[in-house]
Amino acid sequence: MIKYGLFIILLSFNLKLWATALEKKYSFVPRTFSSKVEQVTLSALSGKEKKTYGTMDYMYPGKFRYEQEKPENSKIIFVSNQSNTWFYTAPFLKGEPGDLIINPMKDKFSLSEFFDLLQNGLSSNQMYVVQKQAGAEHLTFNKKLAKQLGLSKAILTFKNSNFLSFENIKSVKIIKADGSEVVFNLLEIKPNLQFTKDHFIFTPPPNTKINKQ
Repeated sequence: MIKYGLFIILLSFNLKLWATALEKKYSFVPRTFSSKVEQVTLSALSGKEKKTYGTMDYMYPGKFRYEQEKPENSKIIFVSNQSNTWFYTAPFLKGEPGDLIINPMKDKFSLSEFFDLLQNGLSSNQMYVVQKQAGAEHLTFNKKLAKQLGLSKAILTFKNSNFLSFENIKSVKIIKADGSEVVFNLLEIKPNLQFTKDHFIFTPPPNTKINKQ
């Protein structure tokens, strides 16, 4: 997914390494949540920031939906479940066809598995080591997992550093192996929502160009 330039759908995981996380009871991360999100991507080469705005929805395990709403004329919808992923780019002009890429999940997963992993909470475990630094929680992934993720670290900040609940998260920073960074500022977290049964399945609008991979 790297060529599509949207880091929020780029995380890849090995099923065997995070399967134990799926077996855990819901603890730190709610079974479902929705949040308005500001995504800030920092290029490792140019140092320039790019900001996009949208809404992310999550359901344990492995279900995720992201709708990018801003900038204008750049609507993107990404949906994943345990069977397929859909990446839809809306047309620039009304009446033109949009583009949809459909992928079977197989051994590649979306950002949903990051939240699945966080079911382990903010204590060190076989997946990652947790350290508190400057009021933030730093998660350093083990070497094998980091290689497969393409990441080196995740940093969670909270609105109140003494109140480490999921609903109190202010931002999640992902630091990639190449030095580039992306920050998800969670602007409004609504936990324990009820989603419809087809919320994590994407139905393309009429006249959509579909590419199955």
